[in-house]
Amino acid sequence: MNPLPYLRLTKAFADIEEASLKKIARTYTCKLYPANFLFVEQDRKAGRVGLIAEGSAQMVMRDERDREHMVGILNPGEFMADISLFVGHAALTSIISREPLVGLIQQRADFFKMLEAFPALKDFFYRHTMQTAWQYYQSNRRCRDFVTAQSKTPEQIPGTVKKSIELIDRFYSDPLTLGAVAKESGMSRYYLSRVFKRYTGCSFKEYLNRKRIEAAKTLMQRKNLNVSEAGFTVGYNDLSYFSRTFKAFEGVSPSEFRKSLKGSRERVIPGVFHSADFRKKV
Repeated sequence: MNPLPYLRLTKAFADIEEASLKKIARTYTCKLYPANFLFVEQDRKAGRVGLIAEGSAQMVMRDERDREHMVGILNPGEFMADISLFVGHAALTSIISREPLVGLIQQRADFFKMLEAFPALKDFFYRHTMQTAWQYYQSNRRCRDFVTAQSKTPEQIPGTVKKSIELIDRFYSDPLTLGAVAKESGMSRYYLSRVFKRYTGCSFKEYLNRKRIEAAKTLMQRKNLNVSEAGFTVGYNDLSYFSRTFKAFEGVSPSEFRKSLKGSRERVIPGVFHSADFRKKV
């Protein structure tokens, strides 16, 4: 496959003259990748750079408990790498194809030579990586908050706060409010708000939403529920709010998340993927 027709249709190269574009195209190779291909692996350095010509991929972050969280979706014309490429560090996220994907592949050295020769391309790719770095930061912060709350031992958490956490864990699908949980736990809502954040690392609302979103992901994956069914089951009566909240935590909408599960129903652990063992590598 010839990379040139794909480059002509890619936003990053829209203003590059034809003669220069042909030279750039010679540094790219067109490759077809299967679904679930692990293009970039978290915590390892990437030796190649890619643009999506056809298909889509997802950025996935693994937390301290080895659970995987979707950070975002990459579509045609987008860059398959993260900010670590520019500083020589290991990747912050994994990038995995969601479906058969045509990628324009370039070696790291050729990529940086191209950026130095074309300042407009350098600006485009730097802006793209800063956007994905922000997505990573948001997802990482929320995941760390949730893991912190889940990993505290009973001895580290006062009994009143522990009771409020237990209430959320058991009744998250009910219309819980800070005031109602505070009353059941024997505290004022203002005191609970303050100590909950202190001992869990996240607010009452953040913890409740994370619990619901994790449950909704499990229902869509294990029970094959649609977006509406999953949202209502975990306690969201407003589907627009459910979609906004889901995207704020996961980086993608619930419908995009559900689409990513197509063909992967055999995986039983909640999250985006079961393990890296089944993934095809170069």
